[in-house]
Amino acid sequence: TGVQTCALPICTEEASRWIAVADDQQVSAESLNTTIGRIGKTLDSAKWQSYGIATRAAGGAARDTNDIFLDALDVLSRTKNETERARIGNDLFGKSFTALAPLVGKSRAEYEKMLGAVSNGQVITDAEAAKAEKLRLAQDRLSDALGDLQMSLADVVVAAGPAIDALATLTE
Repeated sequence: TGVQTCALPICTEEASRWIAVADDQQVSAESLNTTIGRIGKTLDSAKWQSYGIATRAAGGAARDTNDIFLDALDVLSRTKNETERARIGNDLFGKSFTALAPLVGKSRAEYEKMLGAVSNGQVITDAEAAKAEKLRLAQDRLSDALGDLQMSLADVVVAAGPAIDALATLTE
């Protein structure tokens, strides 16, 4: 499918693909993040298994979050009774399911196809995310340095205050 796999939490590339797919369904990145975040928080809960969603591989290692999320969406999509679907969604994802609901309705294969169809321009790699974080940190350091410079200049102006007042008096 072209979708990167990784252990918990969800990978940068997967997250960017999900954000693009969710955006097409008017589901915000924040809502998606909250919903997917619940998987990690409730991973060892028996409730996932009660819906036929394995959170652990045969060897006991945690399954990939993306796979668990795809399984959950598939289970929800196959649940035709809307009341039952809402109950399951709320059980698995809590209050955040309401915001996720517009995504429900496709098969696992359809979700995988949608994720694979996200254009490369919308996919953020780990390397690009690292560059963006370096830029954010550099901008933060620059902002701090400018703040320090501003405070130093303010000290100079305050110290020069009497001289400036004297000069102003001479020009009157």
